[in-house]
Order: sequence, then C-alpha cells, then structure tokens
Amino acid sequence: MSSAAQIRLEANGPFDREAARTSLAVHAVEGLHLLEGASATMTRWVDVHGDPYAITVSLEETGATVTTGTRDAGVNDEIAARVRHWFDLDTDTSAIDRHLGADPFFAEQVRERPGLRMSRFQS
Repeated sequence: MSSAAQIRLEANGPFDREAARTSLAVHAVEGLHLLEGASATMTRWVDVHGDPYAITVSLEETGATVTTGTRDAGVNDEIAARVRHWFDLDTDTSAIDRHLGADPFFAEQVRERPGLRMSRFQS
C-alpha cells in the first residue's frame, strides 16, 4: 500500500523564496499545475521511470518541502533530485554573492536579494 511521504530539501546557503515563487507563477500552466500563490505551493505531475506521480512542492525560507504520493525510496530520491535541480538548491550562492557583490554594478542587488538562484522549470 502506498502513502504520502514528505521530503525536506534545504538550500545550500540563502534562498530567495519570492524569486522562486515568481518563477513558478510565470511558468505555471492552468489546468496542469495548481499554484497556491500566497503560500508558494505548487501541485503537479511528474513522470518517473514511465509512471506518473503527483507531487506538491512548498517553498519555504530555507528551501522546499516536497510531498509525494509514494514511499518508494527510489522514486522519492529521483523526485528530490529533480526538485533540487529545479530550484538550484545545491549551488553555494555565497561564493557567487561575494564575486558579484564586489562588482559595483551588482553590489546593491546582491545586498538586497542574496540567494538568487537559477531556477529550471520542469515541464
């Protein structure tokens, strides 16, 4: 019998939740993705090894929590890896922030919004 599992994914360094939420909002397809904007939560289907799985990703201040409809460790590991990649959670943004923060063009932006990451929306 299959039941839900929750997977906590911490970002490596600062995480700009609002930037990630905005990325979700601009890429969401009505009828395919369910985005609860204020809570920064998206429910969608993903294909893992040819099988569909409903997942809910809740963005938080330090990363994300993923709820899946299975306790299959292999499937959950694959889903976790995809979400980590999707929101660039493994990147150490402190080195990037230091480098860009030293440039007068970017310094103010880095101070105001540390932890910006390259999101890779999964369609």
